[in-house]
Amino acid sequence: MMQAHYRSTLDFSNEALEASEKGYQRLMAGVKVLSTLVTSDKSDIDVVAYKDKFTAAMDDDFNSPVLISHLFDAVKSINSIAEGRLKITAQDKSALEDLIHGVISEILGLSSIEETGNSDLANGLMELILDLRARSRSNKDWATSDAIRDQLEALKIVVKDGKDGATWGLK
Repeated sequence: MMQAHYRSTLDFSNEALEASEKGYQRLMAGVKVLSTLVTSDKSDIDVVAYKDKFTAAMDDDFNSPVLISHLFDAVKSINSIAEGRLKITAQDKSALEDLIHGVISEILGLSSIEETGNSDLANGLMELILDLRARSRSNKDWATSDAIRDQLEALKIVVKDGKDGATWGLK
C-alpha cells in the first residue's frame, strides 16, 4: 500500500494487500537478520549513502515507493552479509540498525510483530524450540526434527536452517 505515492490513486485489492504483506515480512526478516550479523574489521556497506538515499526520497515529496525500494536494497545487502559475500564493521552495523529502525518506525510508522508485545517471551520460547530441534538433528532423530518444523509451519512460523544454526520468522 505504501508503494504508491500519496498523490496517486491507490490500488486497493486483495493482490495488493498480499503483496504488501509479503514485502513487510521480507523487510522485517531483513531487520531480524541485521541484528544477528557477525561483524568484521572491514565494511563493504556505506551507511551514509543509504541515509542520503532515504533522505532524498523523503525530500522528493515524501516519495515512499522510492524509500521502500532503498530499504529493500539495504535488505539485499544485509542478506549478502549474512551469506558471507559482504562484510560490515560493528560501527556500521549499529549505524545501519539505527537508520533502518528509524525509517521503519519513525517515518513509515511500522512496527514488527515482536515490538508489539511479548517479544522476550516469544523469542525465548522459539530459542528453546529451535534448540530442541537442533538436538534432535544432531542425534539424527529426523522424525522429531521434522515434527517440530511441521508444527511450527502449521502455526505460520517458518524455520530456516543455515550454517550458523536455524532462524525463524512468520509466514
